[in-house]
Amino acid sequence: MSWAEIARMSGLSCARVFRAQYEFVEESPPGIEDDTSPDGALQITWGDDSSTVFDVNSDWTLSVERGPWVNPLAGADPDIFGRWSLTEIESPEPLAIAIGAVALEVSTGINEMKELVGIEIRFARCLVRIDSWAGELRCSVET
Repeated sequence: MSWAEIARMSGLSCARVFRAQYEFVEESPPGIEDDTSPDGALQITWGDDSSTVFDVNSDWTLSVERGPWVNPLAGADPDIFGRWSLTEIESPEPLAIAIGAVALEVSTGINEMKELVGIEIRFARCLVRIDSWAGELRCSVET
C-alpha cells in the first residue's frame, strides 16, 4: 500500500474490526494456554465497505494492504496444517471503542532503514497503535 493510500484512511468511519486467529492442530506450544493464537492479522472494515489489513512481514516490517483478509491456508487440510479464522472484535475488547468512530488522523512509524513498522490511527474516541514488535503484530488502544 502506498503512503497516499495509508493517508486515505483519514476521514473514513470504522464499521467493523476483525482479528485473524490461528488454531493449532494438536497441543498448543509451550507457554500458550489455549489452542488459538491472538497474534494474527487485523482487519478494519470501513464505512464505505473497503477494508484495510494490517499484518507483519517476514522481515518484521508492517504490512498494510487494501482489501479483505485472505486466508493463507485456504484449501489446505486443517487436520494437518491447522486453520486460520477471522473473528469479529466486539465490546468489551478495547479495540471495539473505535467502531463507529471516524479516523481523524493517520501517522506512520518508520525504522532507521525507512521501513514501515507502525501506524497510529487517531479516532475521536481513542488512539489505535498498530505495530510490528519482535515479529508479532501488536495493537494497543489509548482512550
